[in-house]
Amino acid sequence: MLTRSIIYTIPLAQLRWFILLAFPAAFVFAYQITGITESAYSLGAAMGACAWLLYRLDSMKPEVIAVWLVLLVFLAFYFLRYPVLLYDPATVVITHPPSISGIFLNDRTGLTEALNLASFVFVIFCITSGIQLRNGFAKSDSYNTILCHGNPKILFWLLVSVPLLMIALGYVAFIYRIGQMGVDPGEPLPFRLKGVIFYARHVLIPLLILAIICRATLASDRRLASVGLILLAMHGVSDAMLRGSRSSLLLCLLLVVFLVTSEGMKIRRKGLAIIGVLALCGILLMPTIIQYRFLRFDHDAGLLHLFFRALSLANQDFIGVLSKSFNDLYFRIPGIETAWAINYLVEEPLGRGLLETMRSQFGVTGYLNFEVYQVPVEAYTLFAPGFVGWLYLAGGWLGLTIGGIALSLLCVRMPRWFYGGPLRSPPVANTFFLWILFVSLTDGTLDGNFLLIAAGVTTLIVLQFIDRVMNFSAPA
Repeated sequence: MLTRSIIYTIPLAQLRWFILLAFPAAFVFAYQITGITESAYSLGAAMGACAWLLYRLDSMKPEVIAVWLVLLVFLAFYFLRYPVLLYDPATVVITHPPSISGIFLNDRTGLTEALNLASFVFVIFCITSGIQLRNGFAKSDSYNTILCHGNPKILFWLLVSVPLLMIALGYVAFIYRIGQMGVDPGEPLPFRLKGVIFYARHVLIPLLILAIICRATLASDRRLASVGLILLAMHGVSDAMLRGSRSSLLLCLLLVVFLVTSEGMKIRRKGLAIIGVLALCGILLMPTIIQYRFLRFDHDAGLLHLFFRALSLANQDFIGVLSKSFNDLYFRIPGIETAWAINYLVEEPLGRGLLETMRSQFGVTGYLNFEVYQVPVEAYTLFAPGFVGWLYLAGGWLGLTIGGIALSLLCVRMPRWFYGGPLRSPPVANTFFLWILFVSLTDGTLDGNFLLIAAGVTTLIVLQFIDRVMNFSAPA
């Protein structure tokens, strides 16, 4: 049976009641800034619903990590960001198009209305989840023996094939400029091969590496698990270099955290410290990646030369870089401010026109940018609507209601199916689900994740097929 990691030996569930302090803290800071009490009702309702959920949420089992994730995202990017934006709304001006900056600077009452929208969704989610959690959970240790005694050749072939895939797909992505930010993509390849290669690098390879780590962990082979972590780090670095993406390294770290909480990897105090250091390095490299991306616009030098040049330009002031990196990371993730802007600008939700909008080239996100924000069509960057903003733009209060209920059903039911169903690698499946959930809760591009989900589901089906056909399950 899989030994629980440090994440499960810390009494985090017993400390959960301290989360409730976030709501009165947000109200006190907001009251000191504005002297008004309009937020008391929304924050009070959210606090009560959160208390009901925490009463039912008395564990840190992998089946309920998705519920915890929703709780933390709403706290961080909606309720705690509310007093921050009351104090200094200019912090989100740079993360939104100039055409709507006046909303944040001149209409602070709209921020309280956005808080009402977020609280409404949160209350529905908490109540619905609390009702479902009364029925208990599937046992998370039921899958532990499935892979431990399987044929070790599957792990060997993964260790051989994944590095080769990384090299081959990375080379093709570099030659044909696939997924590179701020670079002309050039001529398309036949059969939409650019899209296939992009999602193979973005989804297939990380999930295969997670399968390596999971299988090695379940087989108690720390050495091979470490090899998997090295492969994941190499993939994150190469993706950041090839695409000029700020989030590549942080995504890999996030996947490791999700895998640990899904009981697919054991981690001890030393490993926890290493992950913390790597996360700090990833955050500090964000300004470097921005400089690196800009240098690629006007220079044809090698990638390493441009990267080290960007590193020297970005890190001349370490303290300033550190502060700016944390600030950019936090406010780069959409939250209550997108609901603020959408609620101010949109007179009527899409309603019956939602399906037609979703079928358009850029979907709901394109409608928000080109029709609502009035961003030029030729713009390189599209601004994400955020989870609450997307729901409100799509269906108004009805959309918020349906979205809160659907979110609760998915977060409670899907992990139960992973760990109580026929899947051979529940931790990998749950990690992918947490990844999609985090993207949906932050960016809120709910209609734009189809290909990402399709690539991940295809990868999981392939892993399941290989296990069944080649008989890698445990003997009866």
